[in-house]
This record gives sequence, structure tokens and C-alpha cells, in this order.
Amino acid sequence: KKNNYGIAFVDGLLEFVKKPGNPFKLKILDESLFSDVARLIVPNMNLDGNSYLDVEDELPSAAMDRLETVASSQHITISIDKIVFTITHEVFDTGDVFPLVQNCINDIRVVTQIYPSKIRILSSFKVSGQYFDARKNMWEDLISPITSYVFLRFRFFNQDPVTRRSGTPLRFFFHLKQVDIFINELSVDTLLYLVGKLGLMGPYAVRNSAIFPNCCKIENNSRLALVCHFQNNGDAIVPGQQSTSVFLRNFVFDDNRTHDQSLVSISLFKEGAFSTAPINIPLHESGIFAWRTVASSLKDSRRFSGPFVVVKVSQNSVEGLSLSVQPLLRIYNKSDFPLELRFQRPQNENEEAAVVTVRSGDMVDESTGVLDAMNLSGGSKKALMSLALGNFMLSIRPEMSEHSNLSHATLFQWSEDITGEKAVRISGVIEKLNYNIRKAFSIDSMKSSFSSLSCPVSVDGQHVTDLYFLIHTLGRDVPLQPTNGTRVSGRSASVALQLQREIFIYPTVQVYNFLQTDIHVLLTDSKPENTRDDNFGLIGKEATITSGSSAYFYVNPAMFNFSVTLISYGSKSKAANSGDWAKRMQKQTARAQFLDLELEFVPGKFHSSLRLLRQEKGLLEVALFTRYTLQNTSDYPLLCTASGQKPLPAYVMLNVMLNNW
Repeated sequence: KKNNYGIAFVDGLLEFVKKPGNPFKLKILDESLFSDVARLIVPNMNLDGNSYLDVEDELPSAAMDRLETVASSQHITISIDKIVFTITHEVFDTGDVFPLVQNCINDIRVVTQIYPSKIRILSSFKVSGQYFDARKNMWEDLISPITSYVFLRFRFFNQDPVTRRSGTPLRFFFHLKQVDIFINELSVDTLLYLVGKLGLMGPYAVRNSAIFPNCCKIENNSRLALVCHFQNNGDAIVPGQQSTSVFLRNFVFDDNRTHDQSLVSISLFKEGAFSTAPINIPLHESGIFAWRTVASSLKDSRRFSGPFVVVKVSQNSVEGLSLSVQPLLRIYNKSDFPLELRFQRPQNENEEAAVVTVRSGDMVDESTGVLDAMNLSGGSKKALMSLALGNFMLSIRPEMSEHSNLSHATLFQWSEDITGEKAVRISGVIEKLNYNIRKAFSIDSMKSSFSSLSCPVSVDGQHVTDLYFLIHTLGRDVPLQPTNGTRVSGRSASVALQLQREIFIYPTVQVYNFLQTDIHVLLTDSKPENTRDDNFGLIGKEATITSGSSAYFYVNPAMFNFSVTLISYGSKSKAANSGDWAKRMQKQTARAQFLDLELEFVPGKFHSSLRLLRQEKGLLEVALFTRYTLQNTSDYPLLCTASGQKPLPAYVMLNVMLNNW
């Protein structure tokens, strides 16, 4: 105590050490405590280079003999060139594995010293991190190589015979030098995408096109199967009206190199029937073009002119590389009824027409029509073949078997013909509302037009009503390429243009019920007519709409009457006329996005708001709603009365509560 010494336990023995002591203690003994164990001398330990163990050359021969017998149990030297941990991502549903980030541990040198009472492990290594740049097809540094050192000492659990306590079993020391982290836009997108997929944070909105530029999204918008053959990347078969993604391992992004690996050949086929000749398309150049295909029969050697295909290749920062194959003509049935479509050639009304049935929500395109025409003959074959040239007349007729009655002969007649070349302007309130055009083709040169068709309905030979349909036509001109399967790349060369069209068949009115009660909506033509007792004249004109849902109506968009009945209260609104709505909108200087009206119910106890608008579909949308909604979330019933009304007597309140329980 006078010399300021303390007592410490070293290898289980008491020793005097200076206070307060040091983290590392060194003691030199004249004689080894374990004379039967040879000791190793490691004078040349270079952890930055090649670490090795060297036994002192001046050891006596007897010690060398003992060392040779026990050295293998006293030390281990491990050298590892590289350990790589790579995190990959399975690209969509293709089964291809795409690398994202990797961690490399290289130049690993480990020296292990083994003693009867402890083990020492001394190691050095370099740690680095990389992310994969698919455009360059190489790994880029994210974390520069870091030289690191690790020292680990583990002491066996040998209790001291005096204190019955064990020393500290484990000591760990870690040291590293400067850390350099390189951050750019691509590396940040990759890391955010990774942590989002692992569920650690996010997910985040990142640019998938930057991470996976070699992925090509293929969209097949036709009803036929699509076969795509990529150079050195195999084939991809995309069923009709579906999409998939492929991983192009040898895709070239450098404009100074040849683009042989970026070519794809496409062809359409119908299983067991026909297939088209391949068309070569370069993926490195964006654009949209139309081809007239050459089809051949799979049953015999017949070859004939096939359907047109419109191919669009695009590269953007959001979706990346995409290939879209579309037919030249698509007709969608967006109504509630199955529709019969009748195709005829102009100036050939006496010829036999081609009739195609389209279910509700389904679509028919020109590619299937042209190939199906090969099994037909006469006027129907010529009518379907005219779809490829756009030279046809179209009329529609609904199929409504639920309205068939054995006691009454119900007939749904064909509508008038439309050609799509010249739109018939619609009038009424629907024309006054501003319409935000839906960019189905995603280009600025798109043409949009609206028209309406009416189908007369007769019962027992007597005309009872008309069903009206809204026809929305979208079109654009696309450059026409030759039929030899090779694209004309010269932009200065004059090429013919072909009209690509999409035709949507909608109801004329859609009514939304945002009230808290079910309603019955009735829309009738403004012209007087005799309503039959069997309500055949109200086909497509009335519907019961539950709260939060909507219904379609097929009335004349130029003029109709509108009325609503609150089913829970038995209150009917005053009839509103669409002509009055149009007059109100004429007073406005510019076309409005919507029109708000008040709907009054008889006998005046209830009111609701009415909003007229046109959205992406283009049809007239009517929304019924209230400005405020009262919701009781308490445990007690609430009695709501009009403002200024006197409180009800107690017995009346009691009766109301008993009736509500």
C-alpha cells in the first residue's frame, strides 16, 4: 500500500501491479510456467501484406524437435483471396436473376495462436461495396476498399483456486482506416429499391428504368398470341391482351457500337390456324410504325395478306424500355349488354354482312377479324378484310335475353351505320360540359370524336322506345412500313400514313348514388309517348341504385327527363329536364368542368345536390350527394330535427325511441 501497488490476478495467480493499472500488461518470466509447451516467436507480422509465422532460427535443436511435434496444435494460418456477398433480384416473372449490390472482403490474412489458457486471432482484410450498372455491364464502387484490422483474444474458463472466479473470457479489438462512400443517382435508387424490397423501410418510388435498363416490357394488345425472338436471349411468347418482361443480357446502349443484339423479331399466330412472317424491329431507336403482315396457314401452304400491326418502341425514365404491339382497329364494348357488331363495305349494302358478338367488357380487333375471314367466303369475308383498310361501316344491336317474353314478341333492331371517318356532333348538356381527353395513345396528334347510335325496340310490332349508345372514337396517323419485315430508318424518306383507331361503345348516362339511402332513378325521353303496362318502354331507362353504387342508362343525350325517388322515405323529386340544364350552361362564357344543381323532393322536406360532369369516358355522369353527412358514433340515439323547430313532447320522444329500438 505504501508503494501504491495493487493486486491483480494474471492467469489465475496473484500479482502486484501499479495503480491504477493499464489496459495492457506485460510480464517477463525467467522460466516458462508450461515448460513442456514450445513457444512461437512471431517477429515478422505484416498485416497489410502477407502475414506469416516465422520460428526463430536460433532455437536449440531440442526445442525445434518439440516445436515440430506440437506446432500444428499451437497455430493456424489462413489466407483467403476474396469472399463476395451478392444480393440479386429475380426480374419480374421471367426467372432471370439481376445483381443489385455486392460486398467484397478480400486480402484476408488470419493468424491464430493457440495456448493452453487462451486463443488469439489476429487478422487483416479489406472491405468494399459495389452496385451494378447495367448500362455499362460492370460493378461500380459504392464504398472504396477499407483496410481493417481485428484482434480477438479468448480466455478459457479456468477458475482460480483461491478466488473461485474466472477472468475476462473475451477481448475484441477492431480498427479501420478512412471510409470513402461514393453517392450518385443510380446508387441511391438501387439502395432505396433494395431496402424497400427487403421491407426495412419504404417502399420508395424509384426509377426502375435506371436500375433495370436491360429489362424490356412487352405489351400484347391484340387478341392473338405474340412471339418475340431476341438475339441470344431466347424467345418470349405473350398471350393475347397480356404483358410480360424479359431481361436482355447483351443489350447495347453505346451508339458507337453495332446494334445487332438489340434487334427483335415479332410474329402473331393463332394456334393450329395461322401465323405471320417475322418483322425485325430495332429496340435502340424509339418510334411508332405500322406494318401489313403476311400470314401463312399452318394447315396448308396458303399465303395471304395478314392484319396490320402497330409497333411502338419507347424508352423513358419511368417505365424504361417497352415494346407495345397493337392492332390497327379495336372496338370495346363498355355497356351492360352483349352487342352484335355488323360490318359492311360502303356502297355494298346488298352484300352479306359479317356479324361479331362482343360480350360486355370485351373487345374485338382487326387482327382476329382478318384471320377469321380466311375461313369465310362471299360478302362476309370481304367485310372482315375491309377492317384492315379501315373501309367499313359499323352498326350495333344489343342482345337482351332477359327481356324476352314468350307472350310478347320483342325485337331489338340494328342501329344506323357509322364509318368513323366523319363524326356526328352530339348536342345537349353533354356537349356543353368540358371533356378532358383520355390519351389512350399517349401522343399529342390524337383525334377524338363523339357520336351516338340508337337501336329501336319493338314489342308485338309496335315501337316502344330507343336505346342510345355513346360512340367514342380515338385515332391517330402512324407511318406505314413495307411488308418485307424491314423497317425504313431514314426519317427524311416520305412514307404513307395509316389511321389507327379505337372505338368505345358506352351508355349515354351514368348515375352515382352518394346518398345514405337507396334510390330509384327514372330517365325518360322528353317526347310524349304511351308507356306500356309491362314497362317495355323503360328498358335501359330506370334502375334502383343502392347507396355508394352507380348504374348505366341508355337515353337520348340531347334531351331527357330526370327524376329520383328516395325509397326509404317514399319521396319523389320534381322532374328535371336536361334542356334546362343546357340553357343554364349557355350563359357561361367558357365550357365548365361541371354543373351543380339542387334537387327538391316532394313535399319539400328533403333536398340533395346534383352534379353533372364528364370525365375520362366522355359520357354524361350525374352524381347525387348531400353537402353534409351526420354520423352518430355514440352509444345513444340522436333525434335530429329542422332548425327552429320546437322541442317535441316527452311522450312523442318516447314513442320515437321505442319505434327505433
